[in-house]
Amino acid sequence: MKNKKPLLASLLFLAVYYGVPMLIKRTFNHNVLREGDSAAPEVALTFDDGPDPETTPRVLDILRERGVKATFFMLGQQMEKHPELARRVLEEGHEIAIHGYRHINHMLLLPWQVKQDLTRAVKAYEKVLGQKPEYFRPPHGVFTWGTIWAEKHLGLKPVHWTIAAGEWVDSVSSEEVRERILTELDLGAVVLLHDARFGANKVIEMLPQLLQDFKTYGYQCKPFSQLQGLRTGTIKSTWERLLAWYDRQYDRSNNIDPLTRPAHGLYRIGLAPFPGESVMLSNGEIVENHSMQGELHLHNRRMVKVARHNKFSALKMVRRSMQDLAREIENNPKYRDIQVFFGLSLMDKIGEELGFQYAEMPQSKGNPFLYFGFNLIRFVYTGQWKNNTARLIYIDRDTLLERYGKKQKKREQQTV
Repeated sequence: MKNKKPLLASLLFLAVYYGVPMLIKRTFNHNVLREGDSAAPEVALTFDDGPDPETTPRVLDILRERGVKATFFMLGQQMEKHPELARRVLEEGHEIAIHGYRHINHMLLLPWQVKQDLTRAVKAYEKVLGQKPEYFRPPHGVFTWGTIWAEKHLGLKPVHWTIAAGEWVDSVSSEEVRERILTELDLGAVVLLHDARFGANKVIEMLPQLLQDFKTYGYQCKPFSQLQGLRTGTIKSTWERLLAWYDRQYDRSNNIDPLTRPAHGLYRIGLAPFPGESVMLSNGEIVENHSMQGELHLHNRRMVKVARHNKFSALKMVRRSMQDLAREIENNPKYRDIQVFFGLSLMDKIGEELGFQYAEMPQSKGNPFLYFGFNLIRFVYTGQWKNNTARLIYIDRDTLLERYGKKQKKREQQTV
């Protein structure tokens, strides 16, 4: 037992020294700027590890051709080696922040070594650009007590990201990088990319198409500091990220089609047994209990964020999303024979305006864990806990296509 005490003490010390700051900064993002908090369809592209004379100019050319501004987190060492390139980045309207002097994990440095590294980075920044830096992102996104001490001493604002596509991994292709970004894309997202070192060539390869995708899906690219509602992380936002991560895993495991790539997209759709009692539709068809039908899920975080800022915009977003849903149903053979599209909701009657009908859940389906989950989601996003019972809402295929499909769109065009 005596021999184990030094080992346990060492493990405890390592947990406190390395684990606690990572938990505080990386997980909870305490006093770390992470994303924009507004209803605006904005995204910030950020590039780490440059400037590099081989790859950074190619990134700049792509951004200039498409009129996009971004943020570059530069290494002081690289800025000193290539000052003209660093100045070109600034002259072309981009934002420059600090990534350290050397690209070294702060866990490998003692606190005063971290401070020394960041101090050298600040001096290099001031010498090359003639101004003081404001933002800072540590290499690998790793925070230690030394990082926290140094950034406070130097007056730097720490920055994290919301999307890391992993282009630095050899097994990940440039197309997979682009797909990962689009899958996790959301309002106010901060995308981590690299204009130098590992993965830079993949970024250059996929960047033109990614910028076109942003335009197609209704997103505007901005420098990091210009995101509206730029905010630090909170416990609440950590729960929101956890729920969003769970939704992505659920979609992947259950073959769900997310219709959420457009900035206004709210729905995710899949197939599931109808949980309500058998119902008769207006055309006389019977929807049997447990028959396979279309199940709807919401992009809760996006819906709440927009509704919090502008309820009219939220309603408009819902209607546009219904049109996306109708288009998917018309074009996807997977939903060709589906009679109704259903979901579970805590909202009272709001769906009637959209063409939905309400039905009570059978007693056998009154799962308390299910209802607890729904109320937990509402509590995370709105701060309200009412312990309401989720109700079944559904809309039949004919009504959905009549109100939001091609026929309705043609009538609207003829009216105009």
